[in-house]
Amino acid sequence: KFSVWVMIFREDTSSSDGRMRALKKGGFMTALQHELPILPVSISVSREVLPDRSLKLLPGKIKITIHPAIETKNYGLERRDALMGDVRKAIARGLTEWERGDG
Repeated sequence: KFSVWVMIFREDTSSSDGRMRALKKGGFMTALQHELPILPVSISVSREVLPDRSLKLLPGKIKITIHPAIETKNYGLERRDALMGDVRKAIARGLTEWERGDG
């Protein structure tokens, strides 16, 4: 059996301040067109270990949260925005209040 894994980050580039930005639509369109599940992953407090515009790693811990998969079959192309909202909510649950933009 042939299997393909595709990794798409939530944003084109990381944000300069470490806060969550708007999700891009391209990866969602691909997932919906091929009925592929989406596995939301949160990467939190990475700015403390890898500062913006630097390749220097600092000592510290990064929190990675793997959330339950979201089946795209339950959405369809017409509900893309709802899917994006649900994935965003899942990712946000693994971020700090500040990273979510709430604080």
